[in-house]
Amino acid sequence: MYRKALVLPDENPEEVVAEHHHQADFEAENIRHLATLWQSPIIVTTAVQFFETIASNHPSKLRKLHELPGSAVFVDETHAAIPNTLWPQTWKWLKELAERWQCHFVLASGSLPRFWELRDMIDVPEKLSDLVDQELRQRALRYEQKRVSPLRYPDVLDIEGLLRILDSTPGPRLVIMNTVQSAAVVADRIAKKLYGENYAININTSSVLHLSTSLAPKDREVIVKTVERRLGLPFSDLNRDFTLVATSCVEAGLDFSFRSAFRQRASISSLIQVGGRVRRRNEDFNSVLIDFKIEDRLINRHPAFTLSSQILERLFDENKVGADSPSDLVTEALRRELMSDTNGTYKLIQQKEIDGDYPEVARLYNVISENTTLVVIDSSLIQKLERGEKVTPRELNRGSVQIWTNKLIKTCAFPIEGLPGIFGWPEEDYDRLFLGYMKGMLRLLMTELEGGGVI
Repeated sequence: MYRKALVLPDENPEEVVAEHHHQADFEAENIRHLATLWQSPIIVTTAVQFFETIASNHPSKLRKLHELPGSAVFVDETHAAIPNTLWPQTWKWLKELAERWQCHFVLASGSLPRFWELRDMIDVPEKLSDLVDQELRQRALRYEQKRVSPLRYPDVLDIEGLLRILDSTPGPRLVIMNTVQSAAVVADRIAKKLYGENYAININTSSVLHLSTSLAPKDREVIVKTVERRLGLPFSDLNRDFTLVATSCVEAGLDFSFRSAFRQRASISSLIQVGGRVRRRNEDFNSVLIDFKIEDRLINRHPAFTLSSQILERLFDENKVGADSPSDLVTEALRRELMSDTNGTYKLIQQKEIDGDYPEVARLYNVISENTTLVVIDSSLIQKLERGEKVTPRELNRGSVQIWTNKLIKTCAFPIEGLPGIFGWPEEDYDRLFLGYMKGMLRLLMTELEGGGVI
């Protein structure tokens, strides 16, 4: 999209707009050429890359920091960019970059907390001018309440219980799970229920689709285009009635409009964002948006949502969800989360920054709490790397995934010879149009549950 809009006829699109999906900042000299160094006029990167670069004390990340002064930085979906406990120190860095290094920041979100007003977070709270008056804000809130109203499912579900609810709800349906594993487990269970144990998915006609970071970027693009096309079919077309099982990667930046949506309990901002994928164009049907809790032996928990999900439950108890404005809800949730930060993480980061203990700042400032490892899933790309042929950062990013480093030993991944820190993935254990690398992972998980293991 950026290349189509911004590149002139005689320019090389990949030189003008560089994309950097992964944290592929390699240390070994023989693979440093694979890192993207923010040298293009326009860089499209992730929040993890951007914010952890600012916080880092390590040469592999900081070697691109000098490109930042004088830049304009657009942080899309700011509400989900970093954990809330990181915002107090991050806000100080952004202000310093703006005031001393001529940077310009645009923070964009449909559910942006007004953190600059919170005394718990900002030394000197600020009051920014509202772009719209109070009357218009109230009219917009009333319209939003008519378009979609979130409900809380009263009972804790298991997978079969979730499937029964999906069967009774009109499509197209969106189900968002908290982890890559959970999304794959639910999608796999639906596919087996519909098509049997040895199913084969045709993405153009299947009643279930799957989208998460278990798929490489180039394969996610195919699924996104398929979903967009099928959502645009006439209401009478049977191929419009399907279920997309996904992770939070669909909560932002995608122009999807479903009739029904289900969000595993995570946070108020996530629930609001999912609401933006329901009846998005004010279609002529009644919408469904349900927050639910689920427990099952293959559903793994996301530790980052422990506190925010508890706060969401309390907001439901207080009848605030659906009644208060999205901005008020997410700001209140942020305030409660900072007050509940029993470890004092955000205060500790600020103190270490004042003390000049930058290694400790980098250690504490984790956008993602665990390290991931680059795993190449494209077999032709693996062969090129093994032969020592040149691979561009774009090729590497589009043909690879990230897997938790602490889980790598239990997977099918294998080291690529001569390239420390980069792994490959067996072609037969990757499903490019459905489960991605979770095809191989689910098989190993089931073996483990049945008493086996990985040798």
